[in-house]
Amino acid sequence: MRAVVGLSDRLGMGIVAEGGETAEQLDLVRREGCTDVQGFLYSCPLSPADIAAFIITMPTAG
Repeated sequence: MRAVVGLSDRLGMGIVAEGGETAEQLDLVRREGCTDVQGFLYSCPLSPADIAAFIITMPTAG
């Protein structure tokens, strides 16, 4: 993970860690420098119709 994050930084590319299922996994990827994570920790898969409502109601990062 560290190598992929480092490579993406050097290339000026963003990456998203997939599979953030627990707070421990989120802490691990953040320690390695990945700031964007997706997974069941945030939400189960949503239909296109439900995505807008999810985005509107989600708390802002702080």
